[in-house]
Amino acid sequence: SNIMNIVRWNSLNSALPAMNRLDDLFDSMIYKTLERSQNWTPEVSVFENDKLYTVTLDIPGVEKKNVNIEVEGSCLTVSGKREESNEKDMSLYYSQTRYGNFSRTFNLPEQINVEKIGAKYKNGTLILTLPKMEKINNSINIPVK
Repeated sequence: SNIMNIVRWNSLNSALPAMNRLDDLFDSMIYKTLERSQNWTPEVSVFENDKLYTVTLDIPGVEKKNVNIEVEGSCLTVSGKREESNEKDMSLYYSQTRYGNFSRTFNLPEQINVEKIGAKYKNGTLILTLPKMEKINNSINIPVK
């Protein structure tokens, strides 16, 4: 007798190749290196639309004055330090919070307008805006004589 195999369609499995391509793109933007002076790593999200990329780093408890952002060539590095807060007349009993230095380096796509990168710090999240270069139309129409 013939036995028919029934395979349940799984929407997650069909989406995996696309998610893997997205992971590859994201991984190519972020360097996987950790610096020795690094004590913790902030979580990062990258968003994109036609005009820009937005990168968010979760760095609660880091003072704005302790955040450094620099671009060198095609690398954007965000670094800083979260200092331990000592409560008056109390000793630390328990903590899951990581303190000290952090650093994240991003490999910028070529089409980023480095001159117009913006940064703001709101509610413990650093928000970087990376505007894309406007596409220049280099095509011209050559009249036939």
